Amino acid sequence: MVLRLGHEPLAPVAPSPEQLRGAEVFLIEPAAPIGAVLAQAAHLIDPAMPLVCVSVEPPPAELLDLGVSFDLSLLKPFTLEELRAAIELALSRHTLDGSSRPRAALR
Repeated sequence: MVLRLGHEPLAPVAPSPEQLRGAEVFLIEPAAPIGAVLAQAAHLIDPAMPLVCVSVEPPPAELLDLGVSFDLSLLKPFTLEELRAAIELALSRHTLDGSSRPRAALR
């Protein structure tokens, strides 16, 4: 789905620090075994990295307690167009100086 939108997906395995730094945005399913770990790793590498929570539930309190915040929450099920809009919005909030704009939720 992400590939069809013109983005290169990372496989849901432990990415290297270089892969984390090179990503533009992360779509994270916190309920997936690697999801919470990936969110924490991305946040540690770059706290301004755009993170989009894609789940049937809002972001878990455990991640929020660790300082991980999501730019957007996209609730499943969602359409390809909703995913495209979430990615574009998350990317548009990530400024060149590495900061991000206020967080929001979709749907």
